[in-house]
This record gives sequence, C-alpha cells and structure tokens, in this order.
Amino acid sequence: MAAQVSTSYISRVQLDRIKDSVLLNSVDTNHTELDRIKDSVLLNSVDTNHAERLRLKQQSDERASRWPNTLNVPEKREQGRTGLLLKKWSDRRWTELSAEQRRLQIEHANIILFDESDSVKGFHSNLQKSGTIQENELLVDYKKQIRVLQKAQEAAFVEQQRQALELAEAAEPKKFEEERERALKQKRNSVEAVGGHEVPYHR
Repeated sequence: MAAQVSTSYISRVQLDRIKDSVLLNSVDTNHTELDRIKDSVLLNSVDTNHAERLRLKQQSDERASRWPNTLNVPEKREQGRTGLLLKKWSDRRWTELSAEQRRLQIEHANIILFDESDSVKGFHSNLQKSGTIQENELLVDYKKQIRVLQKAQEAAFVEQQRQALELAEAAEPKKFEEERERALKQKRNSVEAVGGHEVPYHR
C-alpha cells in the first residue's frame, strides 16, 4: 500500500522556507502580516488534522458496529438494558404521578359538587344567618350599654350643674352685701373729701 501524503497542510520546514524566500526576494511585508500568514497556515493544518481524525474514527466505529465480537458490544448491551430499566421505571413513576393527580382532581371536583348541593347551600345560608343574628344581638346590647352610659353621664352633668348653681346662689347674697358695703364706704369717703355734703342714696 502506498503511503498517502496529505497536501492540505504545510509542515514547519516548508513554512520556514517560505519565510526565507519572502525575506530573500525582499517582498515588502511587515512582521504582523507574516504572523498572520503563519497563524492561518497553522490553524488550517490543525483543522485538517482534526477533521481527518474524526473521519477515521467514524469509519472505525462504522466497521466495528458490524462485528459481533468486539469489546464494545457487551457494554452497549448493558447500556441498552440500563436504558430499558430506566425507561420502565420512569414510565411506572409517570403512571403513579398521573394517577395521583387524577385522584386529586376527582377529589376536588367532588368537594365542589358537595358544596354546590342544595342541602349544603341551605346549611351555609342558615349558618350565615345565625352568625348575622348573633352579630345583630351583640350590636343591640352594645347600643344599650352606650345609652346607659350616656344617661349616667348626663345625670352626673346635671348634678354637677345643680351643685354649682347652689354654690353660686349661696355666694351671691354675700357678694352683693360686700359690694354694697364697699360702695357705701366709698361714698362716705368721697363725702368727707367734698366737705360733708351727703348725697341721698336710693335703693
């Protein structure tokens, strides 16, 4: 078999020769352009090597898949068995979850149907009415207590006003008498100051 030489990539020796010839021929290229050419050649050779390896691996796998006695066959059988067991387990688990979900939906639907029945509606209505009646009774009691407290406050206020009025009435004659005495005293002082002529006082 003749050795196949790939012509799609350039070896490092060939790259150095190209570089030397470019320098000898004094082509006007700068250092960055040479680096760019070098990088593109290297990348191209790496890509072609990688592509060639992938192609050979695929060919090898394709041929080995037709052989019954390779090392990969028992491993693949085991993987197939494991995959089948996993699939059975996941199918069983999915069936259980679906059944549980179905049971919950049926239970929820039954609760809704039960709540919508006439007897339950009547019970809820009566329960609500009894709650309302109890609240109304509590409200009536509360209003009665408020009225009793208001009446007690009014009675206390009236008593306080009566006591204040009595004190004012008891203090008024005394106050009136004091003012009269003060006025008379002032009159006497002014008469004495004027020279003894007294002005008659009218009550």
